[in-house]
Amino acid sequence: KDKKTVYAIFLGAPEAGKKIELKSLSAINYPPPGKITEVTLLGTGEALDFAFNNHDNYIVMPPSGMNELATVVKIVAE
Repeated sequence: KDKKTVYAIFLGAPEAGKKIELKSLSAINYPPPGKITEVTLLGTGEALDFAFNNHDNYIVMPPSGMNELATVVKIVAE
């Protein structure tokens, strides 16, 4: 709607603490409208560690709080 939010959906619960590359959201494949400012786990609102720049493109999954059926991460740009 506002073209500033993307949702990454993982089937099942990724490994806790795992660094996951999001290659399809790289600046080349999907240039965001601005700098990525926030990445949170839907359901808990927990802020996740992340890097989205010319060299890195990843999020780090939390130690807990993920759904066994599907885990959704909200990625917000400026």
